[in-house]
Amino acid sequence: MRVNQWVPAAHAGDAIGDSSRRMRDLLRAMGHDSEIFALTIDDDLRHEIRPFSDPASKRGDVTIFHYALPSPMSGAFAALPHGRVLQYHNVTPARFFAPYAPALFRLASIAREELARLAPASERALGDSEY
Repeated sequence: MRVNQWVPAAHAGDAIGDSSRRMRDLLRAMGHDSEIFALTIDDDLRHEIRPFSDPASKRGDVTIFHYALPSPMSGAFAALPHGRVLQYHNVTPARFFAPYAPALFRLASIAREELARLAPASERALGDSEY
């Protein structure tokens, strides 16, 4: 089975990126083909993370989309024909940003709206945060 993972940004030391790499290694140890695809990739991770523009990103038997912020990946995820798994990491409630960061308030609000649209498109969902 081929299990793809999508992360909007692959950064060294980032919790979502680190989690996806651990999951990929576990899946490979279990005998599955597994790759991670990202829109932006730190230079030191280019040897192990593939660009989202690679057509193979959309050819998984299962695709795990790591969600935390709005992303162009969201529409592509919802359009996949099968195997859609949403891994929800966290969207800080917008109200926390309202008094001092209007741009972050808007981003968090959009993220919540997008998440609500992704939920029915997902065949499975995993969560690791109350927020």
